[in-house]
Amino acid sequence: MKFELPEGFTPRPATVEDAEAVVACFNAAHMDMTGTPEFELHELLDDWKSPGFDLATKTIVVYAPNGDAAGYAEIWDVDDPPVRPFLFVRVQPRYYNLGIGTQLSQWGFEKAQECIERVEDPSLQIGLRSYTYLNHKPSVDLLTNLNLEQERLYIDMEIDFTQTAIQTPKWKEGIAVKSIDCGADLQPVYEAFLDGWQDHYGFIMPQDKEADFERFKHNLCNQDEVKPDYCYVAMDGDEIAGLLLTRMRYWGNRDYVYVDLLTVRPKWRGQGIAKALLLHTFAEFEKLGRTGAALDVDASSLTNATKLYESVGMHLKRTKATYELIVRPGKKIIHEG
Repeated sequence: MKFELPEGFTPRPATVEDAEAVVACFNAAHMDMTGTPEFELHELLDDWKSPGFDLATKTIVVYAPNGDAAGYAEIWDVDDPPVRPFLFVRVQPRYYNLGIGTQLSQWGFEKAQECIERVEDPSLQIGLRSYTYLNHKPSVDLLTNLNLEQERLYIDMEIDFTQTAIQTPKWKEGIAVKSIDCGADLQPVYEAFLDGWQDHYGFIMPQDKEADFERFKHNLCNQDEVKPDYCYVAMDGDEIAGLLLTRMRYWGNRDYVYVDLLTVRPKWRGQGIAKALLLHTFAEFEKLGRTGAALDVDASSLTNATKLYESVGMHLKRTKATYELIVRPGKKIIHEG
């Protein structure tokens, strides 16, 4: 793609040496969106090491004449089949209104077009997605002006342990909770995730489960902010009934834990397992001296997850939305939730 940028601004694929500048760009943009920073350096580097993600072809960084990373974009199209590529774009606020976000998005559109050749079934729809917070007019305007349409609403929810007492978890008889062991066979944990998550909005059963498992394992066992000792499975005998994965901080707040994923397999739903997993997690992190927890949830969740989170004392913090541009019309294979 030929970039049309102001004089002196230069685009190129990111390298590991760009990580600090890219994090500065992320955090300046996220401060403008939410009042909090977004990443620490090691988190970005962990993401860049994800199996199947290639910096040379999946990223672009725009440098300003003074050496700032003025904007950055990356596209995540590692799923198989890649029918829902995800475009992540950030622009430093001081460089708004220079066309940088538009050019980075156009680069993402071209990358999404490449998915057409990789999706063997020509009848399948391919949709490029991105997201932003609804209270951030510059990024909402960017996406809508580029003809992306709002797809789905998501809610950020939080609980402050110093303001809301943590309830005692109530486990159904026969259910036990334990931490995840990365030294053990993780295949049952992965299969439990697929079983529990397959009826959530946007889910696509991976065709290449081996590659997908390696990404799952990387995200669980090879990231500094994920400690398996504080990720939990609910066991019914030898079977996994549900699981909860955490990250050790929430955006720039190291006093809060982030609940990255919570799911209960269909066979065990309606037995209070999700609520018990949440309360157990809250209690364990309170012992560590953490003062709260946060997560984001599909506002139209099939399992009515918002009410679950409200029942444990969580409340709305802010709302964001995914936006979509149809790259190729066709049949959807995502779960509609």
